[in-house]
Amino acid sequence: MSQSKFLFPQSSVKSDYFSSLGADGVVLWSVLNIGARASFRLAVEKVTPLRPQGIWLCTDMDIEIIGGNGKASSQQYLIFDDAPHELSFVCETSDGLLHLYNMWEVNGMRRSQMRMSGMEIEDIPGGYRYRCTDTGPEPDFERFVFTLVRLDGPMFIV
Repeated sequence: MSQSKFLFPQSSVKSDYFSSLGADGVVLWSVLNIGARASFRLAVEKVTPLRPQGIWLCTDMDIEIIGGNGKASSQQYLIFDDAPHELSFVCETSDGLLHLYNMWEVNGMRRSQMRMSGMEIEDIPGGYRYRCTDTGPEPDFERFVFTLVRLDGPMFIV
Protein backbone atom coordinates (compact mmCIF):
# COMPACT_ATOMS: atom_id res chain seq x y z
CA MET A 1 0.00 0.00 0.00
CA SER A 2 1.35 3.42 -0.91
CA GLN A 3 1.26 6.23 1.60
CA SER A 4 0.66 9.75 0.39
CA LYS A 5 2.71 12.60 1.80
CA PHE A 6 1.62 16.23 1.78
CA LEU A 7 3.78 18.24 -0.60
CA PHE A 8 4.50 21.77 0.52
CA PRO A 9 4.38 24.49 -2.13
CA GLN A 10 7.74 25.52 -3.60
CA SER A 11 6.59 29.10 -4.11
CA SER A 12 4.13 31.47 -2.44
CA VAL A 13 0.43 30.73 -2.94
CA LYS A 14 -1.84 33.63 -3.84
CA SER A 15 -5.37 33.87 -2.51
CA ASP A 16 -7.94 32.83 -5.14
CA TYR A 17 -10.61 34.82 -3.29
CA PHE A 18 -8.71 38.12 -3.35
CA SER A 19 -7.44 37.49 -6.89
CA SER A 20 -11.08 37.16 -8.01
CA LEU A 21 -11.63 40.66 -6.56
CA GLY A 22 -8.63 42.07 -8.44
CA ALA A 23 -6.26 42.06 -5.44
CA ASP A 24 -3.56 39.83 -6.96
CA GLY A 25 -0.97 40.65 -4.30
CA VAL A 26 -2.70 38.89 -1.40
CA VAL A 27 -0.86 35.72 -0.37
CA LEU A 28 -2.43 32.77 1.44
CA TRP A 29 0.87 30.93 2.07
CA SER A 30 4.27 32.65 1.92
CA VAL A 31 7.44 30.76 0.92
CA LEU A 32 10.84 32.36 1.57
CA ASN A 33 14.19 31.25 0.14
CA ILE A 34 16.52 31.43 3.16
CA GLY A 35 19.34 28.95 2.49
CA ALA A 36 20.48 26.18 4.84
CA ARG A 37 20.51 28.15 8.11
CA ALA A 38 19.09 31.57 8.98
CA SER A 39 18.34 33.75 12.01
CA PHE A 40 15.28 36.02 12.20
CA ARG A 41 13.61 38.67 14.32
CA LEU A 42 9.83 38.69 14.35
CA ALA A 43 8.18 41.85 15.69
CA VAL A 44 4.43 41.99 16.22
CA GLU A 45 3.18 45.53 15.58
CA LYS A 46 -0.57 45.06 15.91
CA VAL A 47 -3.08 42.43 17.08
CA THR A 48 -6.84 42.88 16.90
CA PRO A 49 -8.69 42.70 20.21
CA LEU A 50 -11.27 40.41 18.51
CA ARG A 51 -9.25 37.20 18.87
CA PRO A 52 -5.67 35.97 19.32
CA GLN A 53 -3.63 36.10 16.09
CA GLY A 54 -0.44 34.41 15.02
CA ILE A 55 1.64 32.66 12.43
CA TRP A 56 2.60 29.14 11.52
CA LEU A 57 6.28 28.64 10.58
CA CYS A 58 7.66 25.50 8.96
CA THR A 59 10.86 24.12 7.44
CA ASP A 60 11.81 20.60 6.43
CA MET A 61 14.22 20.43 9.40
CA ASP A 62 14.12 22.60 12.53
CA ILE A 63 13.02 25.97 13.89
CA GLU A 64 14.17 26.99 17.36
CA ILE A 65 12.66 29.96 19.20
CA ILE A 66 15.50 31.73 21.06
CA GLY A 67 14.65 31.88 24.76
CA GLY A 68 11.67 29.57 24.16
CA ASN A 69 11.13 26.12 25.60
CA GLY A 70 14.39 24.88 24.05
CA LYS A 71 12.64 22.44 21.74
CA ALA A 72 13.45 22.73 18.05
CA SER A 73 10.73 21.49 15.74
CA SER A 74 9.98 21.58 12.02
CA GLN A 75 6.82 23.59 12.81
CA GLN A 76 6.18 26.41 15.25
CA TYR A 77 2.79 27.93 16.07
CA LEU A 78 3.08 31.45 17.50
CA ILE A 79 -0.06 33.05 18.95
CA PHE A 80 -0.27 36.62 20.28
CA ASP A 81 -3.00 38.25 22.35
CA ASP A 82 -1.56 41.76 22.19
CA ALA A 83 1.23 43.88 20.74
CA PRO A 84 4.03 44.77 20.76
CA HIS A 85 5.95 41.51 20.96
CA GLU A 86 9.36 40.59 19.65
CA LEU A 87 11.19 37.28 19.42
CA SER A 88 14.06 35.68 17.55
CA PHE A 89 14.34 32.25 15.98
CA VAL A 90 16.78 30.14 13.98
CA CYS A 91 15.83 27.91 11.05
CA GLU A 92 17.66 24.95 9.58
CA THR A 93 16.51 23.52 6.29
CA SER A 94 17.83 21.20 3.61
CA ASP A 95 15.65 22.62 0.81
CA GLY A 96 16.32 26.29 1.71
CA LEU A 97 12.65 27.17 2.25
CA LEU A 98 10.76 28.74 5.14
CA HIS A 99 6.97 28.46 4.94
CA LEU A 100 4.58 30.72 6.83
CA TYR A 101 0.96 31.81 6.97
CA ASN A 102 -1.29 33.71 9.36
CA MET A 103 -3.55 31.94 11.80
CA TRP A 104 -5.90 32.85 14.64
CA GLU A 105 -7.77 31.26 17.52
CA VAL A 106 -11.51 30.97 18.03
CA ASN A 107 -12.70 29.32 21.26
CA GLY A 108 -9.20 27.94 21.81
CA MET A 109 -9.06 26.27 18.36
CA ARG A 110 -6.47 27.26 15.75
CA ARG A 111 -7.84 28.39 12.40
CA SER A 112 -6.14 29.30 9.12
CA GLN A 113 -6.39 29.20 5.35
CA MET A 114 -10.03 30.34 5.23
CA ARG A 115 -11.55 31.80 2.08
CA MET A 116 -11.13 35.43 3.20
CA SER A 117 -7.80 35.06 5.00
CA GLY A 118 -4.55 36.27 3.55
CA MET A 119 -1.50 38.50 3.85
CA GLU A 120 -0.38 41.66 2.12
CA ILE A 121 3.43 41.72 2.04
CA GLU A 122 5.54 44.87 2.00
CA ASP A 123 9.32 45.08 1.49
CA ILE A 124 11.18 46.64 4.42
CA PRO A 125 14.95 46.84 5.04
CA GLY A 126 16.19 43.29 5.62
CA GLY A 127 12.81 41.61 5.32
CA TYR A 128 9.06 42.04 5.03
CA ARG A 129 6.01 43.48 6.79
CA TYR A 130 2.97 41.20 6.74
CA ARG A 131 -0.52 42.69 7.10
CA CYS A 132 -2.97 39.88 7.78
CA THR A 133 -6.72 39.40 7.66
CA ASP A 134 -8.33 36.33 9.16
CA THR A 135 -12.02 35.79 8.49
CA GLY A 136 -15.27 37.66 8.84
CA PRO A 137 -17.77 39.64 6.85
CA GLU A 138 -15.18 42.22 5.69
CA PRO A 139 -11.43 41.80 5.10
CA ASP A 140 -9.28 43.88 7.46
CA PHE A 141 -5.54 43.69 6.84
CA GLU A 142 -4.87 45.51 10.12
CA ARG A 143 -6.07 42.58 12.29
CA PHE A 144 -2.53 41.27 12.63
CA VAL A 145 0.61 43.10 11.51
CA PHE A 146 4.15 41.79 11.98
CA THR A 147 7.62 42.20 10.51
CA LEU A 148 10.07 39.43 9.72
CA VAL A 149 13.71 40.51 9.36
CA ARG A 150 16.63 38.25 8.58
CA LEU A 151 19.54 38.86 10.94
CA ASP A 152 22.30 37.12 8.98
CA GLY A 153 21.80 37.62 5.24
CA PRO A 154 19.23 38.11 2.50
CA MET A 155 15.95 36.25 1.95
CA PHE A 156 13.58 36.27 -0.99
CA ILE A 157 9.94 35.45 -1.52
CA VAL A 158 9.59 32.65 -4.05
